[in-house]
Amino acid sequence: AAVSVAAMGGGVVKKFDAQDASFLVDRLCKYPRGEANSAVRLQWERDVIVGIKLLKVLAKTWRSAVSEEAPPSWLLEGVPRLLVQMLSTRDAGDRVVVCSLELGIEILHGGNDKFQNSLHDIMTKHLGAPDLFAHLQDRLRRAEDEGRTSKRISFEQVAPRATYKI
Repeated sequence: AAVSVAAMGGGVVKKFDAQDASFLVDRLCKYPRGEANSAVRLQWERDVIVGIKLLKVLAKTWRSAVSEEAPPSWLLEGVPRLLVQMLSTRDAGDRVVVCSLELGIEILHGGNDKFQNSLHDIMTKHLGAPDLFAHLQDRLRRAEDEGRTSKRISFEQVAPRATYKI
């Protein structure tokens, strides 16, 4: 089944079928990142984010279609492989990680056993998978620290210390 998707900004409509989606997953997995803070890295990040968002739309469209059809291989095998790769990469960038997590949530929505098992199989076979949890834990700790710091700074800037006499 083909899915029509309008490209961002240009109003171009492209019909994506399973072969196109499979190509996109493969291309995102093999896309060279370039050096940190380089123009190549920034372009990689923008392209990967657009690609992951497109895959999320395709996954949601497939999931919402009323069908007894088995999930296509790009969705059942390719997307979990992409997720493990992106989430296992320490320097993937926060926006790429957030988009990857959103895609993961989308494919796992509803508790579909096939997707859960596929993700588990890929995580146990993929060499970088153990890094996935360590990287996510590091990101969560960093976000907590940044959240505490920004709340403390904003609170101190907004609310001057008041002295109360009783």
